[in-house]
Amino acid sequence: MVRTQIQLTEKQSIILKQLAEKEEVSVAEIIRRSVNFYIEQSQAWGKRS
Repeated sequence: MVRTQIQLTEKQSIILKQLAEKEEVSVAEIIRRSVNFYIEQSQAWGKRS
């Protein structure tokens, strides 16, 4: 894996921590899932054009 540094708002950080706790995974895992979802949606949208 590649290490990447990002900056979040306080609200984003709080919500990510809550989601991670609920899902019993790390914040990094929530972010990876979110990025994968975004990529999949973007690719699906591109196929419609």
